[in-house]
Amino acid sequence: MIFITTVYENGTKSKIMKRKSPPSMLGCAACLLLLAYFYSPTLRAQDRLNISGTVTDSASNNILPGVTISVKGTSQAVTSDVSGKFSIRAPGSAVLIIDFLGYKTLEIPVNGRTEIGVVLSQDVATLDEVVVIGYGTARKS
Repeated sequence: MIFITTVYENGTKSKIMKRKSPPSMLGCAACLLLLAYFYSPTLRAQDRLNISGTVTDSASNNILPGVTISVKGTSQAVTSDVSGKFSIRAPGSAVLIIDFLGYKTLEIPVNGRTEIGVVLSQDVATLDEVVVIGYGTARKS
């Protein structure tokens, strides 16, 4: 925006000045917010990897379905399918926590890898802690 100002001295016109108005702080802030809104998701999307793998047992080399794979420090988690396979999106610097009842919990750093083979070993001490108790009766109606 351009302002034209006229200065009068002793009733005569002495000078006409043209000057630009200073930029509005609101306009600058709005531009920065729009830039951050549209640019930030692309930066975050580039850092995230699609990590996949298979979970097996160390003793028998059998696949393990139903294993929980989570990203440390977040609530993001998946379980391995019936083939022992899993897929999760996480940052390349994340740490995966692999947990399954009766097996030792593992923490595996991703380190930019997209394929991770997980081998779990049995934890005999935790198997002694599991007790299933059932009470009550049910009638078939």
